[in-house]
Formats: sequence, structure tokens, C-alpha cells
Amino acid sequence: MDPIKVECGKGGMALIQVFNNKTEVYEMYGLCSDAKDGRFGSNTENIYGENFVKLSNNITHNDVIDFACSASATFLIMQKSAETLPSIVPGEPENRDLIHFYKKENNWVFITKADYNSADFDSGEMPKICFATRHPIKDFDKIKDELDFIPDLNEIIA
Repeated sequence: MDPIKVECGKGGMALIQVFNNKTEVYEMYGLCSDAKDGRFGSNTENIYGENFVKLSNNITHNDVIDFACSASATFLIMQKSAETLPSIVPGEPENRDLIHFYKKENNWVFITKADYNSADFDSGEMPKICFATRHPIKDFDKIKDELDFIPDLNEIIA
């Protein structure tokens, strides 16, 4: 195991972050004279007697931004797990280009950058008013049927 970072607090309390070469996983350990009293939380495993504990296995190196300890507590600054949302274009979950979309005959039509730049694309097919985004819309597949209050855009400008 290779130590990555060690933080010490008053009273002999310490947090140690290591890289386990065998499992290729980052692990967190706590050491203090009163480790059994819950100073490192309830989700720990005694490793060596009552003073040396392994913190939860579901804390990874990427989750921990920083950590510190004091005489009576440990502090882990965690980063929020970012959820990668799929593109709203069916069959193209990784598409992050500009996407135009509109409703036509009660169905959603998506025009990607590749479609727009295609020699076969007829710009007259796209309405003069439409939605456009570069960003995924969370749960668009689930909510698109609930967007029935949005009329066909061709009807608005006709």
C-alpha cells in the first residue's frame, strides 16, 4: 500500500488515504486511541485492535476532495457524483452538438448537426420557429408525452 495523504488532529487522531496495490483501489483508514467510540462514524471495520479502523469501502479517491481531522471528529469533503444525461436524440445518447427539435404531427422531430450539414437536408422542412439545445434534458423520453400542451410549431406560424 502506498500512502497518498495523512492528516493528524489533536489527541493522536489521524486519517490516512492509501492506494492498495493489490486491489488497485484507494482506501481510507482512521487511527486514534478511541476509534471504537464512533469518532470515524458507524460504517467502519476494525483492522488492528480497537484503534485502527478502515472507513467504508464505498468511499473512493474520486469521491473525496479533501479531508481533515480534529480532536473529536473527522471531516471528509465529498464531491457530488455527476450524472451523465443522455442526449434527447433517440439512438444517439452521446450527442452533445446543437440539436434542433420540434413537434410535427404530434411527434417530436430531432435535427442534429450531422443532419443539418448533410447534403440531403432540406432546410425548408424545418419550421421557422423551433427549439434548440446543446444540453441534455433530463428524462425527456419520459416527459415528452406530457408536453402535449406544446402545439406543432408549424401550426403557430401558419
